[in-house]
Amino acid sequence: LGYEVYKNFEVFIDFQNRVIVLTRVNRKGIRIDTLAPFAVPYDSLPFELLHHLIVVEAKVNAVKLDMILDSGAELNLLDRKVNRKVLDKFTIIKRVNLIGVGKNEVEVLAGALNEVQCGNQYSEKMNTLLTSLDDINQSFDVNVQGVLGYEFLKKRRVMINYQKRKLYFFSQVRS
Repeated sequence: LGYEVYKNFEVFIDFQNRVIVLTRVNRKGIRIDTLAPFAVPYDSLPFELLHHLIVVEAKVNAVKLDMILDSGAELNLLDRKVNRKVLDKFTIIKRVNLIGVGKNEVEVLAGALNEVQCGNQYSEKMNTLLTSLDDINQSFDVNVQGVLGYEFLKKRRVMINYQKRKLYFFSQVRS
């Protein structure tokens, strides 16, 4: 499920508590259902919508990266052609085989990407695959250097508002 399904909703995702909540919004991104429960976010982050992909700006070792936010991605991806300063923050763990967008199997490096900053959101260490993003960039007509997935989202309660082009972050609550 993607943009076409969610574009008229706020999408609240809480992986730790296994919760997804959809709340309908109008064209300005304002909730239509005013009785829906709402917590106050402690942070927000603007995003760009490119061909229905959420693209956020991240920084690693003071280098700016454009990254796709993909709630369905099990691991983060980092393009192998990124700046050397970014690779200084990537710790290689092992080699693995990955089936990519083009259905071709390629060997990639699995490791940890350290010290990732997205707005005020900081991730000390996230499991990440180092690979070529050429197929993704060509298929979607974008120029991104990475994909943030479950590894980024798993410790955060996030709400996506497509109309406002914003991500909202909420404090953790155990259910």
